Amino acid sequence: MYRIPLNIPSNITDYTDSETVKIDDMESVSNLKEVVLSVCLESIPKEMKFAGKVDYNAVLTNVLLPFFKQKPRILKKNIFFSVKNLYFKVLSCNPHWGKVSSETLLFCYKYFIVRFF
Repeated sequence: MYRIPLNIPSNITDYTDSETVKIDDMESVSNLKEVVLSVCLESIPKEMKFAGKVDYNAVLTNVLLPFFKQKPRILKKNIFFSVKNLYFKVLSCNPHWGKVSSETLLFCYKYFIVRFF
């Protein structure tokens, strides 16, 4: 059984995947052609920053690629998900939802900021 998070959390640090859709047959889910992600600036560790800027190559190589190679993952536009205490938002994907495969092009070149008042 696989899960797709549906709701954007009100507090990104308290994110859980309790709001989900269950998919029983992974084979029926289309492969994504491409995915564009942004990463939460506050969650990025110092070793993934260089001269105060995000090292997106390190984020892709050390976090995202191993995460997606572990097992099939399903993504949908506008969801948040976390990997190793880094928080990501799916900015776009083609098609609008599906599973990440070895054929999927992954892009992560933007960040977002979470501010709590």
